[in-house]
Amino acid sequence: YGDILPTGVIRLIAAAEALNGLTLISWSGAFTFIAMQRFWSDRLTELREEKRTMREVKKATSGQNKNRNGKRAETPHRPGDGEAAVLQPPPGANARP
Repeated sequence: YGDILPTGVIRLIAAAEALNGLTLISWSGAFTFIAMQRFWSDRLTELREEKRTMREVKKATSGQNKNRNGKRAETPHRPGDGEAAVLQPPPGANARP
């Protein structure tokens, strides 16, 4: 069939080389898995902390607009909330001497 087969001591070396390759591939896969697991775990922890902080900030700011009855308080209208502010001259500016 034309294949070249190792003979003698070389057969043992060929078998050891195959096992060495399998071991290196396994170690590479295991190392990659552990490295990515640590990386994703750290990133997941950061995202959880960020989400918790945002939730606390939202909770703290939502309580500021409530009155004593727990209902949402009306915010006073200020010029510039979506409309053009009209400039008024100061009192007494149009008075003639």
